[in-house]
Amino acid sequence: MPEPSLLGFPSPGYGYDRDREVIIAGTGSNGGVDASGLAAGMTIIAGILLGGGVGAAVGYLTDHLAGGIMVGSSIGLVLGFYLLYIRYFKPR
Repeated sequence: MPEPSLLGFPSPGYGYDRDREVIIAGTGSNGGVDASGLAAGMTIIAGILLGGGVGAAVGYLTDHLAGGIMVGSSIGLVLGFYLLYIRYFKPR
């Protein structure tokens, strides 16, 4: 069974036990659970909530509360994915 990979690169957080021929998922470098998926999800949610809060404040001041929340949350979603790009994918 080949090593787990994504586009030819080794998948982080996964191990392969050649003796038992099983994929060991979710192991970190110290043998614990890899929580990078949880951190990624929380980053996106935090971006949406932060953007929605700022959008609500601007919308309240301009008497367009619902529109401000929708625009702010959309910007927050983009911000959350950009922060993920910086953290996990941007070359250093």
